[in-house]
Amino acid sequence: MFVQLSLFDMLPKPRVGEYVVVHGTLLSWNDIRPGMTLIYDCSTQNHKWLKVTTVEKIIHTPDDWRVILDGGRNSRPLINKMYIDSGSVKLYGEVGA
Repeated sequence: MFVQLSLFDMLPKPRVGEYVVVHGTLLSWNDIRPGMTLIYDCSTQNHKWLKVTTVEKIIHTPDDWRVILDGGRNSRPLINKMYIDSGSVKLYGEVGA
């Protein structure tokens, strides 16, 4: 009989996002590169939600710089630089990277 072990079985159960905040690195605009894997905090007021995604492109529009994330399943979040700089959008470096 096989028993699957988990890191989280040995530790107190973390809340959603707690592990990322403790072990991940909050990224600034200058840290983001195309092809980079990162964790996008797209939580709402009522629901904590973290998503592993990849930076598809960084583009320049007439009003600002933007990053396009590959969210999978036809999801392509487009985030303005000012939201990352202000901290209203949180992107974390891949845990363990």
